[in-house]
Amino acid sequence: MLRFLRFALICSTFSLVTAQDKAEPSANPNVPSSFHPYNVTQRSDPEPEPIEKDSPTRPKERATKGKFHCLVTAYDMDPVVMVVARNLDDNEAFRELLKKLDAAVSRHRPARLRCFVVGLYDELTDILQQDDKRDELAARLEKLAADLNLKGVVLTLAAPTDLAKFRLDNSAALNVILYRQLRIISSKNFSRDQLDKADNPEFETLLKAVDALVPARR
Repeated sequence: MLRFLRFALICSTFSLVTAQDKAEPSANPNVPSSFHPYNVTQRSDPEPEPIEKDSPTRPKERATKGKFHCLVTAYDMDPVVMVVARNLDDNEAFRELLKKLDAAVSRHRPARLRCFVVGLYDELTDILQQDDKRDELAARLEKLAADLNLKGVVLTLAAPTDLAKFRLDNSAALNVILYRQLRIISSKNFSRDQLDKADNPEFETLLKAVDALVPARR
């Protein structure tokens, strides 16, 4: 309850992301909005929530698979990698990036690094109304998660309108936003041409930024 109230207060101060560099979010504005994508895979909490003083038992992990669930709210102040992918589940470079991001989440588990992917598809324009199409695409993403053995990266589905306040570059095949304490630290757009090779050197630069997103341990 305290986490929800804190997030509600933060949301009241959210500002829209300023567009720059083809609508790539600038560094250090607030995350502009919460939203509720369809969670295809289960959210995995890296460490149990602390037991509240008056609580006799530790709260159970919430089941989110197959539900509309806001991960911005759920991940609260944790360091987060948010990936927006357009029609990319069959792209080899994207698959390689997911495996490396999953490894980063595992490596930084004690620091509560989170990562979620928002899958956007041309044929899915209304996540609530297009049940059959949503289920079809969800099955594809479930297979992708199984094929890559993803443990820490959560796969979700949304429609472009759900992300309108993020003011993303919709011409990009991939948008990656790194944020911590609900403030955007950095972001990067990738065109489809840049995803032609799985060993794109810019991925290594991105992964270094992901490592730097995690606060240094004292």
